[in-house]
Parts: sequence; structure tokens; C-alpha cells
Amino acid sequence: MDWFNFSKVAIVMEALNWEWFDVEGVPEEPNIREYARSLMKQAYSYREDISCGGFTVQLFEDDDIRLSFCVDEWTTGE
Repeated sequence: MDWFNFSKVAIVMEALNWEWFDVEGVPEEPNIREYARSLMKQAYSYREDISCGGFTVQLFEDDDIRLSFCVDEWTTGE
């Protein structure tokens, strides 16, 4: 997590006025970091990928974890 750019996520969320359902207003960077950490712990604990609040956590067989923040995506046929 030391190399993930949480300040960029905070800037994007502020620019888009992106709020989470359980937080009043746009979350601040420390809250964003804490939320991402909790998602990674949850993914590792349940041994499955998880997406919520713009974040996606992917868990790989060798226990590597990928954390990403997505503003928009689209898939055909779903």
C-alpha cells in the first residue's frame, strides 16, 4: 500500500463529488486508505476478489494482491 497513490484517488473523488453511502460528504484520504486496507484484509480472509466504493482487490494464488480504483468500466454481454 505504500506505493498506491491515495492522494490521486482523493483528488478524483473530490472532483467527482464521489460519496460513499455510509460517509457524509467525500471521504478524506486517511479514510480512503483505511477503507482500502479493510477491503484487502477482507479479500485475503475470504480468499476471494472484492469490489466496493470504486476499489477492486484481486487476490492471486501466490498471495499477491492487486488494489485498483476504477472510475468507469464497461463489458459487453452482461
